[in-house]
Amino acid sequence: MHRLLTSAADALQFSRAANVILKRPCAAAAAGTVRFASSQDCIAKEDKYGCHNYKPIPVALKEQADVLTLTSRAFYNNLLGDYEAFLTDVFGYDKVLPMNSGVEACESAVKLARRWAYDVKKVPKNKAKMVFAENNFWGRSIAAISASTDPESYGGYGPFVPGFETVPYNNLEALEVCLTWSPSRNISLFVVTLAGYFPPSVFSCLSLFLFH
Repeated sequence: MHRLLTSAADALQFSRAANVILKRPCAAAAAGTVRFASSQDCIAKEDKYGCHNYKPIPVALKEQADVLTLTSRAFYNNLLGDYEAFLTDVFGYDKVLPMNSGVEACESAVKLARRWAYDVKKVPKNKAKMVFAENNFWGRSIAAISASTDPESYGGYGPFVPGFETVPYNNLEALEVCLTWSPSRNISLFVVTLAGYFPPSVFSCLSLFLFH
């Protein structure tokens, strides 16, 4: 059970914390007014956001902490090999690179794509270009906001990572035009799809032969 914050606690939280959370107004239909959501409103509506505090998760975390608290590849782990074998078998790849968070995974994907471009595709040094679908969101790092098309995400944080291009989501014509600008430099298509937010991507089938 969450401990609901008081109005005073709400005010303290917003006055002392970095301003990284957008306070979006919510409409009070009965009163016909617009007000900002309190912590009680947020908890009532989104206490399951990201499976937050979903009972099996904290239970499993506590049990795991008693067995092994760190699964870094710097230490031997007798289960890591089984996990890697399972993932590579499921997806049909020869190797897997586990990451701790979404933004770290995406940053690593950018690095892998660029390294492959220079070592395998022989793209000229520091000339690789990555194509991102518009309206993507994969974190708040400099690389992530360099690919963003949301002014609230990237505004005021330049200069940005070079070599990033964006095209409208699922617009194959725009993608083809983008690729004709410098075909020797194209290395990957980066598409972030969220089930329930975006329609299925038709980019993936095209990228199978455009970037190989």
